[in-house]
Amino acid sequence: MIPNSFSEAETEAKRKLPSSSSSSEKLEDKKDETERIPLTVLSLNMEFYHQYQNAHDKPAYEQYLKRKVDSVDVLCVQEDLWQCSDAFLKPTKPFDGFKRIVSSFEQQAAHDLLRKENGDFLNYDDSFTSTLGNSIYVKSELLDNKNDNNNNHHGGGWTVIDQTVLQISSDLVLPNGTMLGYRCVVGAILESHQGGRIDKPVQILCTHLSGGRFEDKYMEEPRMRGERARQMQHCLDQQDPSAYNVLAGDFNASATRTKAMDGYWQLLTTQQTEQTTKQLSFTDFYSYMMAPFTSLACSSSNDKNDNKDWHLLYETLDGPTSRFGHVIDYFVVSSQLLGVPRSIKRVRMIKEYMEWVTPSADKDFLHQHNNSDTTTLYSTSDSTTESLKESITDHNGVQVTFFLPTGKETYSSTF
Repeated sequence: MIPNSFSEAETEAKRKLPSSSSSSEKLEDKKDETERIPLTVLSLNMEFYHQYQNAHDKPAYEQYLKRKVDSVDVLCVQEDLWQCSDAFLKPTKPFDGFKRIVSSFEQQAAHDLLRKENGDFLNYDDSFTSTLGNSIYVKSELLDNKNDNNNNHHGGGWTVIDQTVLQISSDLVLPNGTMLGYRCVVGAILESHQGGRIDKPVQILCTHLSGGRFEDKYMEEPRMRGERARQMQHCLDQQDPSAYNVLAGDFNASATRTKAMDGYWQLLTTQQTEQTTKQLSFTDFYSYMMAPFTSLACSSSNDKNDNKDWHLLYETLDGPTSRFGHVIDYFVVSSQLLGVPRSIKRVRMIKEYMEWVTPSADKDFLHQHNNSDTTTLYSTSDSTTESLKESITDHNGVQVTFFLPTGKETYSSTF
């Protein structure tokens, strides 16, 4: 069956999303007087900093990125680089004021070394491959133990109580004889210890699923069709039932069928080689691309108490997150967060989209998206008020602010 707008899996995913009317009713019915603390999370694929390496005006690049992350509490970076991020953490640099609390650099390096020894390397550039990974950064002042009676999240009092790095990719050998690239999910659990703070820990997970320029050309391989679904399931299995859970990252596909996705399929069919199947069917293409969302739609069936229940926070945004015109960067949350007020916006990091994508990046960020769901406020980045001289990366960031309850009173999901 050819998926049309994500078929049955997409329908199930839509069912899980809070509708505008039900969300509004829940907020109106519940007279919530709980004080709330904002926690802002930005997900950004830095694409191994290649735009920075090629930037003509590196100071302007650094200043722009620093302004964009300045208001962020937690930064989830995919395709991070050890060397570049170390440099970015120095005073006055973009990540100054952050602390890298977990990354997959060492695990990635060990995996790549094994692949090199076996002659199974994918011809990546040695200057970055051995240190490529996912990372989570936290604002240093968030981890400050000073007492602040204003109950502002920048008053500190948060502690990292756990970290994890889990490989989610298999040892699959691709049709060209090379091993599948290493993929993982990194996680950190944050807990507030000061009075009147968040009532339960917050687990942040950051991932980057197989696909894109590295693996999509092998999507006709039968085992690859299940690989992306399994990778997502490994991520979902990391849920902590006692915490608020947030999974952010690059899923390398849109949650719905789009013109951009159809165009990508047509592009792939013109780029087939002797190592690929002669005819890539439309059905197989969407089966492969939508696999992570199929896993997500089925997640609630894993636990009768809904401890494994995850929900896609949005299916689309007011514009693309990829320069190819797709929304491929997502946030997924556990059910405890469904009733928590939040704001979502794209943060402009792309100077120009591909030439066939309309509107242009400049015009795209002039649009304002209005949503009647009072639980979620959508807005565009404030980057229309300043000049972006060069692309920061090939992805626009996605920034979500969760307004978390304090004390004992919390929202419970009945959607």
